[in-house]
Amino acid sequence: MKILIHYLDLLNTIVVPAEAQQISPDSTSRKQVAMFLCTQLIKQVVIRIKFENDHKSIFVDFCRTHYEQMKEQMNDIDDFDKNYRPKSALVWMTKPSFVSRMLHRILRTYEIDIIYKMGFIIKHIHTQLTLLHENILAVLKDNTAVYRSKSLSNTEFDTLIKNNCGGLLSFSNFLTATIHKEEAVDFLRHRVMAHPKMTAVLFEIYFEGTDRSTENACALLNNSNSNIGPEDGTICFTMGTVFRIKSITEETLDQSMNIWVVRLTLVDDSDQFFYRLTEPLRSNDVQTNSLAYSGKLLIEMGACDRAERFYLRLLSDPSVYGQPRRLARLHNGLGVIFTFKGEHLKALAHYETSLKISLDYMTPDHPDLAPIYKLMGDSCFNNQNYAQALQHYERSIRLLNNQSMQHVDHSFIENLKNSIDKTKQLLA
Repeated sequence: MKILIHYLDLLNTIVVPAEAQQISPDSTSRKQVAMFLCTQLIKQVVIRIKFENDHKSIFVDFCRTHYEQMKEQMNDIDDFDKNYRPKSALVWMTKPSFVSRMLHRILRTYEIDIIYKMGFIIKHIHTQLTLLHENILAVLKDNTAVYRSKSLSNTEFDTLIKNNCGGLLSFSNFLTATIHKEEAVDFLRHRVMAHPKMTAVLFEIYFEGTDRSTENACALLNNSNSNIGPEDGTICFTMGTVFRIKSITEETLDQSMNIWVVRLTLVDDSDQFFYRLTEPLRSNDVQTNSLAYSGKLLIEMGACDRAERFYLRLLSDPSVYGQPRRLARLHNGLGVIFTFKGEHLKALAHYETSLKISLDYMTPDHPDLAPIYKLMGDSCFNNQNYAQALQHYERSIRLLNNQSMQHVDHSFIENLKNSIDKTKQLLA
């Protein structure tokens, strides 16, 4: 079995129901949406960020500290340090190495601080897949579908997939698939034999036409771009590629086992549900403060402590104190985390620190300070300090009144006005 096949069962399967009204407030449904958005946000940030030349050195130093007692891994790290180039990213992802192991783990567990350290590799892989994208057309001439195996617990299958035909499906990692159906089925036979209580799932991925999403690149792997030969017929999809579930059927193979065949098609940029679902990621606040929003998503995923550790690790980096904008966003992010944890005094302290730092590079009447005052007001409100909350809310709306109306987030203003009215009623 190829190492990539073994990684398959370690991937997160993320499924969002077909319509927003089907997304219930229960923890499973909300967690899936948060995971979906977090994966898309990580991809967007990594793709657009400009990594400096020292990113590789920072990552190498981190790995040497982590693996200092493991000679074999240290040799691998030396090899990476000397020979890694952007065009070799797929090679490092597809061969057994500390890079492939770390990459698969961190994208599965959302270890955002390490994802950032490996961001240059993720970006290089995505860029390679984009440049190699046209070679997929040769595969489509002789193959109507590519295949990927996955075993799930009965509960996972019933909750995530069985009743979600028409929904969106994604994986948090780079996804490999094969043109050889029997190879994928053979993997399922081995998995069910070893784990008879698991549900065997065969994903059939169909390409409808040749148009692709600009962010959902895929390519055929071969000797020149990876550690896999062309005879293997392996297709690699970029991280977070989004599919639509077209059908779900149960089949019996050789009267020996049942498998569920899940037919998938690629979702392109014109898909209206995907566009609406990812709308929060396009807001100005998220675009300029993606760290805070990623912390919020980690909390909704049930990874609150991981989010807190992520921000505290970033704050322990001395270099951040020379970057006031980034430092302000980190404190804002910690404020968001403590708000969701219900620790409103701690949240307020971080929002106040964020404001103080922001005032070092913004004028006191700058409209970008309005969201911070709103968050401070929310913290005071939740601590039943309504008079102080009202002061912060009114300061926030005064700042927005100084801004050109064409640049105002009207939903934010409406929410702010509701907060003011509610607070005034409590003070009356």
